[in-house]
Amino acid sequence: MTNRNPNIKTEFQGVRFVQGVVQDNHSIFQNLSRENDQGNDCYIEFVRNGLATNYGIFVQIKSGDSYKDSLGYKFTADKAHLEYWNQGLNLTVGIVFDPEIKKAFWVDVTSYLTSRPDIFTQSYHTIRVDKANEFSEATFPAFIEYCFSFRQLFSSYEKFGRALEWFANIDNSSMDILDKVST
Repeated sequence: MTNRNPNIKTEFQGVRFVQGVVQDNHSIFQNLSRENDQGNDCYIEFVRNGLATNYGIFVQIKSGDSYKDSLGYKFTADKAHLEYWNQGLNLTVGIVFDPEIKKAFWVDVTSYLTSRPDIFTQSYHTIRVDKANEFSEATFPAFIEYCFSFRQLFSSYEKFGRALEWFANIDNSSMDILDKVST
């Protein structure tokens, strides 16, 4: 007989909680399968007044007692995940679900990483999650507004502009590779 991971139940509770909050607020929750999980567990597309906005965020979901300590909530990520999230063109949010009290709390991972460039020298880094940032059906409208406030930021040079600059500075060997890929 095979053994089932005892943590899977707690992990799924967190995913289901986040999915419920999103769907109960008429937005779109797209679960990312484990084989496609590179550091994000889901994608949330926001819906306003019944209209899909074509704007969303990636979310890393953590669930369980191991993400709680005497100071509150936290999760630890390795350097590869920190760099992965930092290079994204979409907002990345971390959500920690506490199954004991059946509540979740979120942190803006993108802003956290942008404001602390020194952490990229570390092999691992712990990101704190403020209890004031509750993720619930009641707080979801404010969460949407927070996320939308970054939409303009993501079209600025820091995120979108560097991608355009990369394309503008492609050397001939890179162009040859792109030509081969496109044919």
